[in-house]
Amino acid sequence: MKNKKIYVTLFIIILILNMLVAACKTQKEQPVKTLHLKEVAHSILYAPIYIAISQGFFEEETLNVKIETLTDNEEIIASLYAKNSDIILVGPQTSIILFKENLEEKLVNIAQLVQRDPSYLMSREPKPNFKWKDLKKKIIIGGIQTSTPEILLEYVLLKNDLSPYKEVDIINNIPKDASIGAFKGGVGDYIHLLEPEVSHLENSGSAYLIASLDNEVGEIAYTNFLTTDSYLNKNPIIVQKFVNALYKAQLWCNYHNPEEIAKTLQDSFPEYKLDLIIKVVTRYKNQKIWAVNPIIELQAFDKFQQILIDSGALGEKIPLTSILDNSFAEKTVKEIPIPKEYLKKK
Repeated sequence: MKNKKIYVTLFIIILILNMLVAACKTQKEQPVKTLHLKEVAHSILYAPIYIAISQGFFEEETLNVKIETLTDNEEIIASLYAKNSDIILVGPQTSIILFKENLEEKLVNIAQLVQRDPSYLMSREPKPNFKWKDLKKKIIIGGIQTSTPEILLEYVLLKNDLSPYKEVDIINNIPKDASIGAFKGGVGDYIHLLEPEVSHLENSGSAYLIASLDNEVGEIAYTNFLTTDSYLNKNPIIVQKFVNALYKAQLWCNYHNPEEIAKTLQDSFPEYKLDLIIKVVTRYKNQKIWAVNPIIELQAFDKFQQILIDSGALGEKIPLTSILDNSFAEKTVKEIPIPKEYLKKK
């Protein structure tokens, strides 16, 4: 009887081991899928994506993500419709505006990366008592008029009872690469910039940060991942894997300090010194610029839509649920736990 129990126990152990080996073998044999991601800029602002690569989170999800930067918004949208990209990382305004054109394929927002405005206003001299009304009859060097930073700059001006292009002049026709040189050369009174250009100018003493637009805008769906509804319907497993890896990277960012994040980003930004990356990441962390999970809050999304209406870019509201699919993000957050080692760090 005793021997029989031993045999049964051994049989159960062997059975469990065989099941574990089979499960591991199945996981290893999963084919790697290639996903083409287009970003509107190669920026520290998009750190979680590069961390998902460097920390092997895409690899864990059997994804080979190929990233390409296309700085022209129309070009990046065209690449999606031409099937040259699978997912794009841009501001959500395009999906809202294009919905009104009744295109055969809708752009669908599937996950959020940036949840607050990461742009800043700079001047040539320190202005510790700066107020937005000080911009009246002044000139700001801005960016492309349809870009997310520019849309929100104009929103902040309107919020502070300043009419863009009437009471405050904004220069939009200077190329991004030339704007800092123009400002240093005496063009404009202020300049509206994102990192790392802000830190570059601060470190050189060429300009002074006087206002963060985040303080005026608050939480908003600033930068999202978009795809077409047809790609979503044909590739739900790939999309789920992508969002899984993104969330793992967001968790990693949330539970690591700026120095750890900066060191991880060095390979993605070899042109920047480590101390500059640390400074930028610290600023982003302190302002809670990065979304802590991929779920797009409807209220923050609707806030962006209302800003488009107020600016005249959109005539009336659209049903945002028609261009928003949180199902992948919600599934990810529900099923992927926070690693115990992260909790020990806090």
